[in-house]
Amino acid sequence: MKKITAIDLFCGAGGFSLGLQQAGVEILAGFDKCQDSLDSFTFNHKESLVINSDLSKDIHDLNQFSGIDLVIGGPPCQGFSISGKRNPNDIRNSLYKIYTKTLYSLKPKVFIMENVPNLLSMDSGRFKEEIINELGSIGYEITYKVLLASDFGVPQNR
Repeated sequence: MKKITAIDLFCGAGGFSLGLQQAGVEILAGFDKCQDSLDSFTFNHKESLVINSDLSKDIHDLNQFSGIDLVIGGPPCQGFSISGKRNPNDIRNSLYKIYTKTLYSLKPKVFIMENVPNLLSMDSGRFKEEIINELGSIGYEITYKVLLASDFGVPQNR
């Protein structure tokens, strides 16, 4: 049986992809701009490419990932988070567009985008609707749900 292949955008230390890797998914690469996070990602994903890239400014050449099954990632949440200022004009709030651009380019069968629950209500739900509409316009059927990480063995409430 062919292994499911994935890349991780805005990968941070790689916890999201580590869970998928432990479930048998082959993580081909992680993309982030924070070198400390990428060092942790490297530790957890010794077989994966580590790509130091500011996705807000450029998108790495994705041709080498053509044919992947899955794109995962969590665009920055600081602008949406209740622990932040919840500023609708925070430039990080639009980084989901990089995610959409990657999906449009690679056309994986499935994607999983993770973010904070407050993305759903921010600016009267405008961001949620924009994301759903944009992803739907490139052919994806969207389902979203708020999950509590501690329900899945993660030792924190997020």
